Amino acid sequence: MAGANLNVLIVDDNPGDILLIKEAFVGSAITPVWHEARNAEDAVTFFDRLEKAGVPWRPAVVLLDMTMPIFRGIHVLDFIKSAVIWRDIPVVIWTSSDVANDKESCRIFGADDYFTKPIDLDRYRETLHAIFRKYLCDSRMEAT
Repeated sequence: MAGANLNVLIVDDNPGDILLIKEAFVGSAITPVWHEARNAEDAVTFFDRLEKAGVPWRPAVVLLDMTMPIFRGIHVLDFIKSAVIWRDIPVVIWTSSDVANDKESCRIFGADDYFTKPIDLDRYRETLHAIFRKYLCDSRMEAT
């Protein structure tokens, strides 16, 4: 499952978490093209650059951490879901936060899913694979 429709944007300030996400797919049939934003501002800049450059692709899914410094993930979620050009991109919250208020805020702002990062590495990998099968497979089917 490789190709242009498998672009994934990871928005996370922790390089270790980004590495874990990528390593979960080593040797997998799911082979996304990874894009990274290390904070909310970088994520907004990523989308602005895509729009200004007229790039013909867009992320099939955004994997978004909630707990980042300065601007939280909710700001990125609001930006994506408020922009007509981006609002249909699935945004999956992938965070260490298990706070009820965060979950409710994400639901209100239009998150497509919310997952607390599992501590167990096998469960971490299984959960990511399930998320990607759901959103990346759906994206590929829509593109054809």
